[in-house]
Amino acid sequence: MDYKELAEKAREIDAKATPGPWMWDLRECNHQCLLTTTHSGKYYVMGFQRWGLQDALPSFQVYDRYEGQMKDRGSHGMVRADKLSKSYPGQEHHYGFDNFIDHPDARYIAESRELFHQMATAITELLARAEAAEAAQETLQRAMAEYKERAEKAEQRAKKLDEAMEWAKYASGTWERAYYNAMARAGKAEREAEEERQEATLCRNGWKKAEKELAAAVSDLETVMAYGTGNLDTCIFCKNAQCYARGGTKPCLPKWRGTTPQSRRSRDSSPYTGEP
Repeated sequence: MDYKELAEKAREIDAKATPGPWMWDLRECNHQCLLTTTHSGKYYVMGFQRWGLQDALPSFQVYDRYEGQMKDRGSHGMVRADKLSKSYPGQEHHYGFDNFIDHPDARYIAESRELFHQMATAITELLARAEAAEAAQETLQRAMAEYKERAEKAEQRAKKLDEAMEWAKYASGTWERAYYNAMARAGKAEREAEEERQEATLCRNGWKKAEKELAAAVSDLETVMAYGTGNLDTCIFCKNAQCYARGGTKPCLPKWRGTTPQSRRSRDSSPYTGEP
C-alpha cells in the first residue's frame, strides 16, 4: 500500500468538504432529516427534498469556494442533487442513468467508506511496524547497554593495562639499573679477586723466599750446633762461606774460631796437620 498516495487522497477530500464535526438532526415532529455541522450555527451539510411521488432527493450546500472557514466560503443555500449531477468519466452516453453528485460533501460521503477501510488497514500496518520498531529499538537499547557495559569494562581493562605498562616501564628501568649495578659489583669483585690473587702470588713468593732463608738459617744453626759455641762470623772462611760446612773448598779448623788470620799466623807457625 502506498501510504503517501492514500494520505494525499484523504487530505484532498477532507480539504474541500464542509469542516466537521457533523451530526444528524432528525426532526420527527415536522418530518425533516438533516446532516449538519456541530459548529458555526449548524450549517446544513445535507438535507432531503421530495422527488416525485415516491422518492426523496438529497440536497447539498453550495459555496463559492470550498476552502477556508465557513463564513468565508460564500454559501448559495441548499441545492438539489439532480442539479449537481454529472456523468462518470467514460459513461457520458448513459447520462441520466449512471450519474454521480458533483459536490465535495457527496464525494466525501461516497468515498469515505473505502477510504476509511484503507486508512484503517494502513494504520494497522503502521502500528504493527511501530510495534516491530519498538521491539527492535528495545533490542537495540539492550544491545547498546550491553555494548556500553562491555566498553566500560574494556576501558577499565585498558586503564589497568596502562597502569601495568607504566609499572613495567618503571620495573624495567629498576631492573636495568639493578643489572648494571650487579655488573658493576661483579666487575669490582673480579678486580678485588685479581688483587687477592696477586697478593697471594706475592705471599707465595715471599713464603718461598722465607723458606729458603729458613733453610739457610737452619743450616747455620746446624753448623753452630756441630761446632759448639764458636762464632762462625769470626772465622774468615766460614764468614765468607768458603769452608766445607758452607759448601766451600777450605778446610774448617775449629781452633781458628774466635781468631783472625793475623792472630793465627802469629800463634801457629807450624803447618796444618789435620788435628783439632
